[in-house]
Parts: sequence; C-alpha cells; structure tokens
Amino acid sequence: MRFALTFILLGLLLTGCRSPDAKLSQRLLGTWTQPAGILPVASDGGFISWEPDPSGSITFLSDGSFSSCYGSGKNDSFRGTWVVKGGMLVMIFTDEDGSVIPSISGHNRKIIRVDEHQLVFDNEKGVRITRWR
Repeated sequence: MRFALTFILLGLLLTGCRSPDAKLSQRLLGTWTQPAGILPVASDGGFISWEPDPSGSITFLSDGSFSSCYGSGKNDSFRGTWVVKGGMLVMIFTDEDGSVIPSISGHNRKIIRVDEHQLVFDNEKGVRITRWR
C-alpha cells in the first residue's frame, strides 16, 4: 500500500510538471480550420496583401505527423512532421511523394496562443496566422 501511494504521488508530480512545450503540443492535437476569405495580417496588425487566403485545414496527430489541405488544387495538400521546441512550432513539409519541401520546411513559427477553440502563431515572415476548431 505504501509503495502504491508513492507511485501515485510520483505520477501526479510528473504529470503536473510537464514542460511548457509538452503542454502546447497536447493543445495542438486535432484539426484546425481556416475559412475562405481571411486576409493575411502581419504581426504588427497591418495587412500583408489584399488577396484572401483559401479555406482549408491542418490536422496535428500525436505521432508527430500532420496533414493539411488548402485551396482546391493537387499541389495544395501537404503532410510532414511537427514538434514544439521553445514555444515554437517547427514543421517539416513533404509533398505527396514524401519529398521535403525546403522552401517552407523547418521554419519556426512562434506560438502566440492555443486554447480549445483558437490557434494563433506568427510564421517565419511575421504573418499572424489564426486557425479555429
């Protein structure tokens, strides 16, 4: 009985002391969507362009993989791997053949906020990205 209580307390201590990155990773799991017509916004609040983003979604899985689909073309679907390091979302994008897409891979995306309903991050170009579930 004494050992069982020790293990229970140790388990509570370990789960209560998860790293901030582990907590962010847990909150990211699932599918995040973007409705059509959102204008890209810089982190300072200004508009990047007057061309609205297409609708789409991205799904983060617990095995460290993700898949995304934006727009309507075959080249608008991506997959790859993801990890949270130092509060940054790092994604390695691959095409349907599994080849790494270097132009958009490995860039750190600063996570601003993630809760039950909204994910907000800045991409490598300082564009504020918001997704919903």
